[in-house]
Amino acid sequence: MTLHSAISHIKNKVLLTSVVGLLLILAISLGWALYANAFQKTSSTANLKQVASSVIRTSNLAKSRLAVQQSGLQETRVTPLPGKGGLITVTGSTSALNSVERTMQADSGFKIFPNYNYKPAITPNDPLFANNSQWNLTKINAPQAWDTATGSQETTIAIIDSGVLFSQGWAASPDCPTQTPCQQSDLPTQRAWVNSGEVGSSSTEGPAPNCTTQSIPIDKSCNNIDDDSNGFIDDTKGWDFMGGWRGDSAACPNFASPTTYQSSTYPEYITYDNDPQPYSCDSPAHQNELNRNHFNGSCQAFESACYTSHGTSVAGIAAASSNNSNLIAGIDWNTKIMSLRALDGYGWGNSALITAAVEYATQMGADVINLSLAVYDTNGDCTVTDQLLEDALASAKAAGIIIVGAAGNGGTEGVCYPGRSVHALATGATTSSDTRASFSSYGAGLDVMAPGAGVATILAPDKSNNYSSSSLGANGTSFSAPHISGIASVLIGKNPTLTPAEIRDTIAQSADRVAGMEGASYTKEYGFGRVNMKAVVDTTLPTYSPLQDPRQMWLSEATQKTNLLTGEKSGEVLSRERIVRFTTKTLVNGVWYLRSEHDTNNSFHFGIPFSALREMPSYTPLVQPRDMKLAYDTQKTSLLTAQKSGETFLKGRVIRFTTKTYLNGVWYLRSEHDTNYNYHLGFPLSSLREK
Repeated sequence: MTLHSAISHIKNKVLLTSVVGLLLILAISLGWALYANAFQKTSSTANLKQVASSVIRTSNLAKSRLAVQQSGLQETRVTPLPGKGGLITVTGSTSALNSVERTMQADSGFKIFPNYNYKPAITPNDPLFANNSQWNLTKINAPQAWDTATGSQETTIAIIDSGVLFSQGWAASPDCPTQTPCQQSDLPTQRAWVNSGEVGSSSTEGPAPNCTTQSIPIDKSCNNIDDDSNGFIDDTKGWDFMGGWRGDSAACPNFASPTTYQSSTYPEYITYDNDPQPYSCDSPAHQNELNRNHFNGSCQAFESACYTSHGTSVAGIAAASSNNSNLIAGIDWNTKIMSLRALDGYGWGNSALITAAVEYATQMGADVINLSLAVYDTNGDCTVTDQLLEDALASAKAAGIIIVGAAGNGGTEGVCYPGRSVHALATGATTSSDTRASFSSYGAGLDVMAPGAGVATILAPDKSNNYSSSSLGANGTSFSAPHISGIASVLIGKNPTLTPAEIRDTIAQSADRVAGMEGASYTKEYGFGRVNMKAVVDTTLPTYSPLQDPRQMWLSEATQKTNLLTGEKSGEVLSRERIVRFTTKTLVNGVWYLRSEHDTNNSFHFGIPFSALREMPSYTPLVQPRDMKLAYDTQKTSLLTAQKSGETFLKGRVIRFTTKTYLNGVWYLRSEHDTNYNYHLGFPLSSLREK
């Protein structure tokens, strides 16, 4: 089995217990105890950010919103999803939620989830402290890797965070004077991802505000029409899922936003917009204050904005423009950055916003999703699994996207979610001496380490950083994660056919086993080691033709069993099963593969080289594995008979195991017999993914 299969098995098996020490992420870093003070100063719109809420996922927004209204629940926000449906954030009693659930029980797309809060995985430092030394790039051998690959303009990293500031920033406000402009020159606007379905000339436009009212030639980017039918209007450069208050002047970016964007419950709040830059009037306690200028020397929740720059700093590490004699060098010099704003300048976000952003990134073709944030429940536990988001992450991974998450900053055992998800690469932080940073969370589920203590990056100018765009010494697993995101993007640009599992395994297997690992290949404190970019890009991986739909591969119509590949809900345990185990003899660069080939009729059949099979003594032994056959009329020379013709299949297809494990951390090949006791290979559908 793959190294990553092993660690993902651990992720699946470890109980999600509360880790008291992880309150440090919130209590120390983010001033959690001070939230109560902010609550007392807010208007009724406090419900938008501070009152415990639930989120309803629905494919029928109109019907669900009516049910919410009739139940007595209060709708605080509607978050669009790509395509049909959306998320409705509500507050109210459990009985009212149950009432809505009964009303909507016939709607298969309806489900209610807890709406967890999220925070950046950052350890605040002196905001005026600057450090331009990029030891982190030297440590991971990035300069040597750039001799081989510097990234591709065909790849996209989605930064789901507090917004990303580019060189053509927000300049419409009097709060952006020439001496402290609202822009970041080290992220030129041409590095921003552009939605091709929302650009180009158009002959039609929707109601105002549109191109005409803005005195702009009619174009898809401003015509107030959802030209690409993805559920988002004029989403040319991403989406701001967070939104902000209108405020009382143009100092607030949403002051003149169209009414179509405003909350139906709170018209003074704009729930989303199409400009995911970081500046906004975010505080429920100070609705006229631009986060850029709202800083009192602390990081008190909604009283002092310390995280406005977070998304820009994360994007800078992953992909700042390089070789341009300006500020810092990013990992990937060419990738596009999809900015999706789901955290505000005070470091607040929730399940609905993060989930919607993940689904948007999936639908719009991101290659990598960076999540430099952590969940927390009402007990301050960051290890809880957010099922709403988990479903979105599973879909993103199935779509071929690499998901990178921060391990968390509690400094204790217990990797934070979503980094701990089996669908994500959990990234911890190392120092310049290759030791685990004291704040970096660790434990079962940690995948890899990257620099995250005193790392140089760029900023969105604001009062907390003295309106600087220069780099600073940033601390936190927030800044470790984008190292991995950038490296994954470079690897994809070099070999676009790689699967997420191959990329994950390559990053893990090529990591440097640092001294603290004491010779082990994996430890709870360091995962598989500190990433080595040079080793990653130099790895040679096999290429195979992809399978479009593994569930269409079966043994034969006559012998197909219910759960062999069809994925029925009757379960995945095969009756009368026999189990055969892989050995290390068929590893290809440390990765296991299941092979298949087709006959002259192009019917696909599974094939496992004989040398890959060994008997498991704890089960009824198979005396001759070669007697396991697909069907007498379809068996192929090299499928199970181990003829000397070799084990390389002509016209081969490859299926590989996912990270889900069945028994004691070991992958098993299953078979069952029919009524005539002829054995046939069987694979639960969930254990298969396309190569």
